[in-house]
Amino acid sequence: MRVTVVLLVLFALLALATPAAAQPMVIRYQGTLTDAAGSPVNDTVSMTFSLFDMETGGTALWAETLDVDVEDGFFAVTLGESDPLDPSLFPTGASRWLGI
Repeated sequence: MRVTVVLLVLFALLALATPAAAQPMVIRYQGTLTDAAGSPVNDTVSMTFSLFDMETGGTALWAETLDVDVEDGFFAVTLGESDPLDPSLFPTGASRWLGI
């Protein structure tokens, strides 16, 4: 499932607030995960996060697989720590979609 994520404004503000060389570019993301019956997951789950330039179809511009601790269905990750995000993925005016 692809989750629509509007990243342009966030990265524009981040770029204005700090020099690009000072910190690596990362995205913090939170979500919920349930099993097929709708019950919250309590486990460590391997998740692949991918950025796309279109809502459906297309090729992933970036991807990272993480082992994510999920407690009572809730999880939080920082994307871009192990597979860096390149600022060129976010040209001015472009939208990006996050696939999980």
